[in-house]
Amino acid sequence: MTEDKHIPASSTNSNSIPDCARIIPTVKHNPIRLAVLISGGGTTLTNILDKIDENKLSAEIATVICSNQKAFDKIHEKLAGRALKQSEPFEIHKIARKDFENTAAFSDLIFSIIRKANADLICLAGFLSLLKIPDEYAHQVINIHPALLPSFGGKGMHGMHVHTAVINHGAKISGCTVHFADQTYDTGPIILQKTCPVLTGDTPEDVQARVFEQECEAFPEAIQLIANGRVAIVGCVTEIKFGG
Repeated sequence: MTEDKHIPASSTNSNSIPDCARIIPTVKHNPIRLAVLISGGGTTLTNILDKIDENKLSAEIATVICSNQKAFDKIHEKLAGRALKQSEPFEIHKIARKDFENTAAFSDLIFSIIRKANADLICLAGFLSLLKIPDEYAHQVINIHPALLPSFGGKGMHGMHVHTAVINHGAKISGCTVHFADQTYDTGPIILQKTCPVLTGDTPEDVQARVFEQECEAFPEAIQLIANGRVAIVGCVTEIKFGG
């Protein structure tokens, strides 16, 4: 990662926010190389591949890591016979959390594969296992969550559990959040959020379908912003440079 010097504005307010360095995620390759981590059906991966094929995202897949056999089988099923735009093939790994005594050992193997694949950015695409992120990958791991964080996040809040909670709390809007991952569930600086309505009579499946439409746009958009050097982290928030 690189740091820009931050020139503090003069202030006599003792309650002002402390000055922080601007941290820009490091991207060494063009197009950006992605490690995609999956625990479910792989719809986010196929969406990323679709955006690449449609020239809406300049990226390539460096490696895919699945945390269970079901996800591993689903990915192979979805990719069978699919022609990839990128010339270099990528490996699909199965690394099951249940095979490891602790998070540290599980994470060590995952990040060793990511290093070997020369990935610039790690994308948690419905990845449900907590990771211990090494210092060298701080601000290089992003997650997409199917709600508007900080609401409806945390351990156990995934999939239909989230959409059921949104309805049970009477929320009128939902959506998705792309954020930098840290050492806990669903925290870290927010990059992008997109919203959708929650309507009277909606089922969790109704909300899920609307939210997924937003996810399909938000995750590739966040990846491209990072690839273009338009995202900086300042303390616990991000600065995004949109436009030309």
